[in-house]
Amino acid sequence: MTAINFVWLFIVCHVLVDANSNQETVTIFPSSIRSERDLPECNSTSTVCSLLQKRYWLPFQLYRYCRCPSGSGGCPSDWVVPGGDVTVSNTTASESILTKFGSTFSLMMNDRAQFKFCSSVNEVETCKPDQTAVVLQKPIGFRPVNETDEELILPPPTTKVTCKCPAYHKWVHTTTDESFDESTGITSRNSNYNCQPLERCRLGGTCGRVTRDTYTIYHQCSCKRGQMCILNHDRSLHNIKELLYNGPAYFAKCHGRSY
Repeated sequence: MTAINFVWLFIVCHVLVDANSNQETVTIFPSSIRSERDLPECNSTSTVCSLLQKRYWLPFQLYRYCRCPSGSGGCPSDWVVPGGDVTVSNTTASESILTKFGSTFSLMMNDRAQFKFCSSVNEVETCKPDQTAVVLQKPIGFRPVNETDEELILPPPTTKVTCKCPAYHKWVHTTTDESFDESTGITSRNSNYNCQPLERCRLGGTCGRVTRDTYTIYHQCSCKRGQMCILNHDRSLHNIKELLYNGPAYFAKCHGRSY
């Protein structure tokens, strides 16, 4: 998922290479941030510290959002295999520590991306259909009480995840609102998403939206048993807006004999 397709702009900083797995990871910071130490501190346990993107044929991309508090062990950067404890390590710690750390500090966003957290998410509840599951908070301006000559710089956007979205569900944008933080004088625009179960696909309908850059599938419905949601010969592009993606995508269809 390229930087320009995210809701905000990022800058590429450097590439990490794991000596054991030979797996490269491109680390990307928000446009106003130049290094790890410039990142704001994550302000809650539900705040996403990074998003790890698994790309076909290309290095992993690690989108850094905030810095974990001192003593927390840092933000994980391992790809956790869903349903297991196997990870692709991007650090030099022991494999046993990495496996435990990565598997309990990660949640799936979709089939090619994982949310990373500063603390364990094992006790986070499963999302209810009417519950706000994800909030994308983008600072849009200051409302200072006193005028100053200082040039005020808005902090980068934050992503908060409040529950686990299980398999065979999808992210649905529900509302957009604004909030004001009196302690900082910052007004933010909040995009709210919930987690809805996938309905059965209708004949000829679009089962998934496939991003042009990484072929990540945002599922729209569930194909019948025996079918798969894949691209056919129609490679026309459509502009879509999904959770943390805004850009061109292909439309996938259900293929195969249902039973």
